[in-house]
Amino acid sequence: MGCGWWEWRWAPLLLALMLAKPVQGESLPFQLYVDPAGHLQVGMPNNATTRHVMVQERDVVQELKDLQWQFQQLARRRATNDRLARRLNGGWILTSLEQVGTQGAPTPRAQYRFGISADMDGATLAVGSLADNDLGLEDGSITVYRRDPVTRQYNLHSTIEAPHFIPSLPSPVGVAVAVEGPRLAAGAWSHDFVTANEGAVYMFHLEEATDEYMYEQTIMAPVPQLGGRFGVDVDLHRNWLAVGAHSADEAGVASGAAYVFNGTTFFQKLTPANAQAGDQFGIAVALTDDYLAVGAFGRDDHGNNSGIVYLFRTNATGHFEEHAQLYSPFPMVNEQFGISLAFADNVLLVGAYSTAPKGAIKAGAVYTFFIDEMGLVHPGAPLRGPGGGIANDLFGSAVAATPFASTVVVGAMDHTVQLRDDAGGIFFFE
Repeated sequence: MGCGWWEWRWAPLLLALMLAKPVQGESLPFQLYVDPAGHLQVGMPNNATTRHVMVQERDVVQELKDLQWQFQQLARRRATNDRLARRLNGGWILTSLEQVGTQGAPTPRAQYRFGISADMDGATLAVGSLADNDLGLEDGSITVYRRDPVTRQYNLHSTIEAPHFIPSLPSPVGVAVAVEGPRLAAGAWSHDFVTANEGAVYMFHLEEATDEYMYEQTIMAPVPQLGGRFGVDVDLHRNWLAVGAHSADEAGVASGAAYVFNGTTFFQKLTPANAQAGDQFGIAVALTDDYLAVGAFGRDDHGNNSGIVYLFRTNATGHFEEHAQLYSPFPMVNEQFGISLAFADNVLLVGAYSTAPKGAIKAGAVYTFFIDEMGLVHPGAPLRGPGGGIANDLFGSAVAATPFASTVVVGAMDHTVQLRDDAGGIFFFE
């Protein structure tokens, strides 16, 4: 059997490996690395930013394949960052993201609303559905996918439903989801314990032995409120948990609130200085190292329900304080800017699922913002659904991203799938 172009391409490296002959269990006496031009080399790199990878002789072919793919992605993001940097002075950021695929629920159903929530971490993608109907009620569910390292496709891993489900008191878990490492947080905005619709967050942990998500505990607001809807959105970052409660009556009916927990211990409650009734602050939350973004899609500064996003930044004590207010680059009445949020490093993605591009009512969009090292925020080009947007899809109902925004997932909870209205779907951008 002859060698193909791939095998001959790496012949010099394989020859070097054979000559080196490391002792069993030891690393090779040199390093494989990728130079700034994207070429694989043998030796010691002189660029401190180059990634070093030690490999065993038996693993070299797979390592080389993995390295090639990883550095193709890195080079792609570096090129994008170069374009971003050149455009910052002009006030707008370019994006290189293109739609590469779409996916519906494993078993699409009408009014399923798959894609009402989503989150990503590493190879894990979690997508929420508002109406699961497996138990005859709108109990909701979360579908977890794993990305295959070879095919790069997301394959079904498991389905999560509310723990200790009580049919007379439905608590949909699909309305909000966050995943980081082995932890998964599921918002249950209709949870009833102290009072009706106070809401809660169910915490799950991925058991290593069984590879299954197991329920751990329930987190509630420090002071539960009647109809507060604590858990309408959640996010995890390192040891922190952010939770939205958009119907909390902090500064008037449904002015909203957001909560931050260190682990499972309450840390801080946030409300904006200019809060008003009906703002629904907390409808979406997103965390990163130094920032917390909170959506208030009912804010009326640019017309009824035009929406706003509040950006909070950590101070010297580690608490969050208000830093900036963000509006849609193209504000309109009932756009509901801020319905969903996600951070990809220093890029903030904001959903506006009721915007109407080119007259397509409620087609939706996702807007991008770049936060520079000084904390200044620069708006970017929007992401839209197929053909620029499909009326009534509610594209932007959820948004999730991998680091560097190399992959972005956008939910469209009312997207029609297989002639099933409002079945919902997710769209992949790379």
